[in-house]
Amino acid sequence: MILVDLLKKASNFKTGGLLLLGLAIVLVIFSGCNKVDDNNGGTGGIIHSQDPKGVKIESRDIVSFEYEFSTNSIFYRGSGVPYRYCEFYMHLEDDLAQVKINLDDYDFTSYEFQVPKEKLLALQDLIEKENISSQSGRYHEVAGIPEQHGARLSVKYASDESIYASDNTGHVMPNISSAHFYDFFRNLAIEAGQEDFASKDDRPITNQEYERIARGNWIVKDGAYTLEFNGNELKISQGNEVLYEGDFTIQLGIFINDEGRLGFGPIDYLYIMRENIVAKSFHHDDIEFSPGEGYYLEMVQGAWSDTEGKYKLLFEADNLKVYEDEELVLDDEIYFEYGSIYLKDGSEKEIGPFRNLNAQIGNVEVYPYVGESEDNRITFYPTKE
Repeated sequence: MILVDLLKKASNFKTGGLLLLGLAIVLVIFSGCNKVDDNNGGTGGIIHSQDPKGVKIESRDIVSFEYEFSTNSIFYRGSGVPYRYCEFYMHLEDDLAQVKINLDDYDFTSYEFQVPKEKLLALQDLIEKENISSQSGRYHEVAGIPEQHGARLSVKYASDESIYASDNTGHVMPNISSAHFYDFFRNLAIEAGQEDFASKDDRPITNQEYERIARGNWIVKDGAYTLEFNGNELKISQGNEVLYEGDFTIQLGIFINDEGRLGFGPIDYLYIMRENIVAKSFHHDDIEFSPGEGYYLEMVQGAWSDTEGKYKLLFEADNLKVYEDEELVLDDEIYFEYGSIYLKDGSEKEIGPFRNLNAQIGNVEVYPYVGESEDNRITFYPTKE
């Protein structure tokens, strides 16, 4: 029964069917699979590869790429992926690459468009960066699991080389790698004039916002743990004990240590949510960090602009310059009360042309007064200085 189910799966999966069929036959004939109580045709029977070795791919010329996966536990730019199942396809057709994206969250969304074939080389760069070929040969199939669970990956090259992996109960690559592929296809869609499908629930945090957010000191409520950011250096302390001290980078909201890995001392994962920074350690409760004293002054340093480009804010230490249509309309010293910004010599909240100015985590905003339209809200995002 397990082999029958496997053959059915093989016939349904677009480009991996023949390879999956061959794999199934080899596994069964040479006893390279385990069968655990197929429960008379019900759930429970298992076929899996015993020791996937991965492959070394010499070619860089992709002719087809297919990746579908459940988004369970995948973190992306401040939150989870707002779909429960994603399917990304990219195929070479003549001198173009045909892209198809299916997103399922009970309401089905689909995109189809073409991009220059050079984007396939960019996709190959990502495959190499994430070392995806090392996952090839991974196969795990539990009988009776419904469709749209787990993950399947198939990559075919002009050289007839291929990468294939499948698991109907889990992932076939690290979660952060799946997030990178999600980000890749999101950017493809935006560049091709499609809507930003990742903004379904919340606008994803940008790389430049992450650079501003990871500044200054962050603390937990009881003060037992602290994060201290200084440029690209991070120090994590528990009381007077330093748990980690070294360089860091941020990928899609997830911190990467100076060895290019996820861990920071006893912390297994460190990532930025919208209001706090969360540390995860196996078998321990999450630790949530909030901005410490003086954080907002450090966070705002540099240039900010509204989405229409009408206004520009430039923070330099405790000085603020405001430009309106390129004209300097304010040049004055400021101070902060929590996130609220005030002129040092003024008692009112008016800041140049604005009735109020407030620093949020990752942006600066002008709020409308009560009763005014939300159209009067202005949000500033960080720009390159």
